[in-house]
Amino acid sequence: MKKIGIACTNIFHYIHLKRIAIELRKNEMEVMFIIYTPRHVNGRFEKLEEYFQNNDINYCSFEEVFGNQISFDMIIAPYFLPGFQLLDNKIIKVRCLYGYAKDRWNYAEWNKGFDLILSYGQYAEERLAKFSKVINIGHPRNRESYKQELLDIQGKAFSRTLVNKPIVVYCPTWADLSSLNLFSTSLEKLKENYTVLIKLHHGNVLSDNNIKMDEFLKSEDVFIFDEQYDLFDLLSQCDAVISDHSGAIFDAMLFKKPIVLLDPYQNKGNTGFTNLQNMKNIAVYTKEKEDESNLESLDIKVRNILPHTQDINKLLDLIETSMKNEEVPYSGLLKELYSFNDSKAPKRAVNALKKILASTEIQSKDAKDFHILDDEKIYHFILRNKNDHLAIWGAGEIGQVLYSWITAKGFDISSIYDSDINKHGKLVQNTEVIPPQVKGKILITVASHQKEIISFLENAGLRSGEDFISVFRSVNSNENSQ
Repeated sequence: MKKIGIACTNIFHYIHLKRIAIELRKNEMEVMFIIYTPRHVNGRFEKLEEYFQNNDINYCSFEEVFGNQISFDMIIAPYFLPGFQLLDNKIIKVRCLYGYAKDRWNYAEWNKGFDLILSYGQYAEERLAKFSKVINIGHPRNRESYKQELLDIQGKAFSRTLVNKPIVVYCPTWADLSSLNLFSTSLEKLKENYTVLIKLHHGNVLSDNNIKMDEFLKSEDVFIFDEQYDLFDLLSQCDAVISDHSGAIFDAMLFKKPIVLLDPYQNKGNTGFTNLQNMKNIAVYTKEKEDESNLESLDIKVRNILPHTQDINKLLDLIETSMKNEEVPYSGLLKELYSFNDSKAPKRAVNALKKILASTEIQSKDAKDFHILDDEKIYHFILRNKNDHLAIWGAGEIGQVLYSWITAKGFDISSIYDSDINKHGKLVQNTEVIPPQVKGKILITVASHQKEIISFLENAGLRSGEDFISVFRSVNSNENSQ
């Protein structure tokens, strides 16, 4: 029996991939979800673990994978995750696309790390085919029927039959590209004419970009849904959609809903490059600068088709006009985005996975230009200093992955340093996180502020390459601005 791991960094990834897991089990494969996110950082690990336990979902931790306690024939993931290059090359790695938007990130060079990519349709295939084998399956959350009754995060019951106004779903993206602040100024006026559903991006919920949450919670007659809810259940019942630069724009197209976009900035550059900079866990560096990239993101290009505004006073007029328009302005684009618009994506996915599991022709993984970790440098540094006090600087995702990988090879990590006082006293397996010290042979796993860390160590008399190393091949030029 083949054993398949499905890597999730948040609950949304589970929601997105669970129907493929169900189909795999129908085909007599063992499936286990992997919590692939660091412990003690924004509660991500703990929240996902609690969700899996409460819902009786079979799971393991990333430490168990890197510690060789659990092995897989294949790992499915939404993108190339930290440490994937450190896993056994015999493990087949498959990406399952989970959204359109932010092209420079979505179609970045880390896609080379996958043996197969399950895509939605022609648009993504054309951009991904240069990196790996691509098979279009449609959207895995597209179903024949959807939940008609839901309890929001406050326990308020929602269904179309319980409201007497047209229903609008607001789906913001996260971080600098989010329209949360702009949208909040229109909420009270929107409520006069519409039933408002707010579907928060998992990045809003799991990061510090949730400053408007309290304001939304206090607002009456607003239904709020977080990453535990499938957006498709809301889209099936709504009359219109408001978004910004989120991939939810293109999910809504499957339902042929009227869509209006908010512009959080007057002239936003390449949103894909912005996302590449924000997603430090997978793309610590990029060879390109923003002005060198010619990949204009789909969430920007679609503004040539969809109504959009930065003027919040025009929002209601645009919604009303869009709802009266019987034509679907994006019908041509929809055919390019999705090869199929049905509920059979999980079956197509499993058929493709079965073929690659049975194949002996797996793509070469010799290319390293997309790797962010310099595993050879790391290994030789550890080997030279195995009898010294080895320390990791950085208790985030990469630091925790490296800890598991190094200790699984039989070496001891004596200390874990981190500047974040919220992590002090926490345990990474059996090692306590403590404030930074000038002690031991140090592996720097922090991408941001790396120049300051190196300067601090050098000023203390430590030698680069001898007493400490950076674990990265390269770091982007904007590292100190994050």
